[in-house]
Amino acid sequence: MARTARLALPAAPVTAGTGLLVLLHRLAWSAGQGLADGTRLKAPGCVDEASCDVAYARLHAVTALLTVAAFLLLRRRTATARTRREATA
Repeated sequence: MARTARLALPAAPVTAGTGLLVLLHRLAWSAGQGLADGTRLKAPGCVDEASCDVAYARLHAVTALLTVAAFLLLRRRTATARTRREATA
């Protein structure tokens, strides 16, 4: 498999997921515009904007760590399969 294809394989779902998150964010943001009292919609459990910011920062950090872990697991499984094929050949 070409090097570019190996890089594009994990990049495709990451790009699709990011696009989906951007779309959902824009929909949620536009839903909060124009409220009568000038406040924006908040996620459940957020007391104020600072607590929401911290929660979202943690969410992004966990998402990034899970993405890296999934990539490393996929890389290890691919390397193991390649080693087995070379051993049997």
